[in-house]
Amino acid sequence: MIGVAGEELTAEEKSLLKDYPFGGFILFAHNVKEPQQILALCRSLWETKRELPPFIAIDEEGGRVHRLPQPFTHFPPAAALGRTGNADLAYRMGLAMASELKAVGINLDFAPVFDVASNPNNPVIGDRSLSGDPDEVIRLGWETARGLREGGIIPCVKHFPVTATPTPIRISSCRSSTRTSTISKRPSSRRSSTPAANASRR
Repeated sequence: MIGVAGEELTAEEKSLLKDYPFGGFILFAHNVKEPQQILALCRSLWETKRELPPFIAIDEEGGRVHRLPQPFTHFPPAAALGRTGNADLAYRMGLAMASELKAVGINLDFAPVFDVASNPNNPVIGDRSLSGDPDEVIRLGWETARGLREGGIIPCVKHFPVTATPTPIRISSCRSSTRTSTISKRPSSRRSSTPAANASRR
């Protein structure tokens, strides 16, 4: 899966894709301006296929991970959905997302997020998580995924195993004074990885 430079394929990209058709493309904010432009770009990507149609993907979760511009719906963050505890609302949100993505030729959404909000110091996830309860993440997350799927979009749950949390550690050395560094540490708790494990079995 690759990205492209802008809002339409360049001559160089068209030549490259003619010789080396890729299996998928991912769109970012710099690729999407308005509905007709997005549809035209997706159509040109679709036409690069030789046998099977390509995946055309985007990260459209709602909240701060929202790639599509106005007039597309800016859905609320997953945490807001999680606070309702409403599985039917989760399903309908997935279905509504799917209708907008499908209308412009996108067929794969890197959503929903299955990370558990188990660490308030994790700046990456925060309100992107449905809940601090793994069972709620699974219950609401699968309803969102079901809505996407039944609306004609392939859902891709993430992140696996879980998104890393920057963790300060102290490093000592015989050659230097003790200093503080930051590493990305994967949480070892089974509680955090339960939704990802559940997703891998489906």
